[in-house]
This record gives sequence, structure tokens and C-alpha cells, in this order.
Amino acid sequence: MPRLSSSDRASLPDSAFAYVDARGRRKLPIHDEAHVRNALARFSRVSFDDDAARERARRRLLKAAKKYGIVPVGFITSQFKEERLKTEPVLKEMKEAQRIQAGLMPRRAPHLRRFRMTGVCLPCRTVGGDWYDYVPLPDGRTAVVLADVSGKGMGAALLMSSTRSILRMVAQDTWSPGAVLGAVNRVLVADLPSSKFVTMILAVLDPAESRITFANAGHLPPIHMDAAGVRAIRYKPELALGIREGIYSDYELEMPEGSRLFFYSDGIVEARNSAREDYGEVRLLQYAGTPTVSAQGLLDDVLAFMKDREAMDDITIVAVEAIK
Repeated sequence: MPRLSSSDRASLPDSAFAYVDARGRRKLPIHDEAHVRNALARFSRVSFDDDAARERARRRLLKAAKKYGIVPVGFITSQFKEERLKTEPVLKEMKEAQRIQAGLMPRRAPHLRRFRMTGVCLPCRTVGGDWYDYVPLPDGRTAVVLADVSGKGMGAALLMSSTRSILRMVAQDTWSPGAVLGAVNRVLVADLPSSKFVTMILAVLDPAESRITFANAGHLPPIHMDAAGVRAIRYKPELALGIREGIYSDYELEMPEGSRLFFYSDGIVEARNSAREDYGEVRLLQYAGTPTVSAQGLLDDVLAFMKDREAMDDITIVAVEAIK
């Protein structure tokens, strides 16, 4: 292929080049078949202003190849190889993040007198912002927490991990759920980016009294089932954590034998089927009233409702049942 002289190069319009950089330098001439083949061979050695510029040049080059009847098999193969080499470290890091986040979730529920607990978390991506935990307290009680960090992916997972550490530290020294949420909130208000927040529900299980005391920071209402029926427990709404200073109230709930309590994230009620119907609170109440229930059972019911559709948000459930 004859080399372009300076005068010949200058006579070509910008459209005869696959790439013109931010300084006006024209690269990868594609004005004839020979130069298109040369551009295909040299593409990976060219420095581009950014990924968007690289993609525009790639598309122009492939369009030129089609014009001259060139099937760029080698070029496409090398592009796949290059992309794979770029993404492999990212995928490795994501898998490591997934392993770490999975390790932050409880492996099993603690054994408590008069209470049985089950929990499950299904991130919609490799990692997510949902989280649940069981925190043993010094006086023999156990705290149960379910939280949802705004956003998805790695950023939400990092904030989830930080919030978990803060709560576990505060919960050991603070008596009531509302006081714990208030203390966690003060830290998050100071540290969280202005666009981020955390909804959280925190419950303390007292086996000696068969009672649960909980506080709710902007989270969905828990579902309670007892001899009187099934209901969503709605109290005065209180702000999610990390928005501004606030006070969080405690609510007590008697848990006689056979009663149940569900905490869940919005990935449950917002799960959709192929008809674009939400699973919704009505179906959740119906499930909670069935004879045999668990966190995994509720998840299975939601997934059966969705069928083959992918979840659009993290799904997290904790179920508490009062037993003998």
C-alpha cells in the first residue's frame, strides 16, 4: 500500500479518516480499500481521547469495511480479546466484593427461646445495598435489623458495609431501638453524600417477655400475623437515616405463640411479572396468613410470581415466629 504524502493527506476531507482527535489530528485513513485494511490492522495501536471517541472510530471503520466488502474477522476477534483483557480484572474484583458481602450476611439465625428466625437476601446485581443481620445484645436479647441503602451496585454495597459496622458498634451500648437509630443517623448525616440515605427497621427480641420492640427509619411497614388476623403495622412515618437529625420512636408488639412478623425490602412488593403487575402488599399479606411460612418460602413465592423475569431490585426478607 503506497504511503500517503503530506499533500495527498491534506487534500482528504475529515470524513476520509476513522478518527480526528481533540487537537484536530487525523488518524486511520479509510478513503480506499487498502487503507481500510491498514486501519483495521493498526486500530489497537492508536491512542484515543477517551472510550467514546474510540467507539466512534470503531463504528466508522466497520462502516468503511462494509462499504468495500471487507469481512473484518481478525479485527473483531482482536477487539473481543482486548475487551476481555480489560474486563477480567473488573470481574475478579466484583467476585471478590460479592464474596466479602456474602460473608457479612448471617450464616444462620441464632437459637432463641420462644422465637424462630429465618432470613434471606437476593441481590439483583453482583453486590447490592440490602442487608439484614442478627446482633446479640449483652442482656440476652437479640436485635434484628433489615436495611436498604439507596442506589445499587458497588457504591450501595460500600455504604451498606459502613452502616453495618456503625450499627453493630452502637447497638452494644444503647438500650432501645429508637435510640440506636438516632445514634446511627447522627453519624450518617455527617458522613453520607447528600443524595444518599438508608431506610432501616430495627427490632429487639425479648424471649423472657415474648415481646418485640422496634423502630422504623423510613422503611416499609412490617407484616404481623396473630389470632386476630394479618396486618401491616403502620405508625407515624419517620425519616430515613442520613437525611437530617431526627428522633425515632419505639413500638412494642406482643408475640404470643404462633404469631409471626415479617420484615422485607421493596424488592418484594415491587417485583413484577410478565403482565407488569406488582407482587404488592396484598399478595404479601395473603402469603403471611398461610399456615407454613418462612423467609425462603416468601422468596420462592415472589420468584414464582415473577417467573423468568429478572429482579429489578434487591430482595431481602427476615421472618420471626413465636414458638413454645
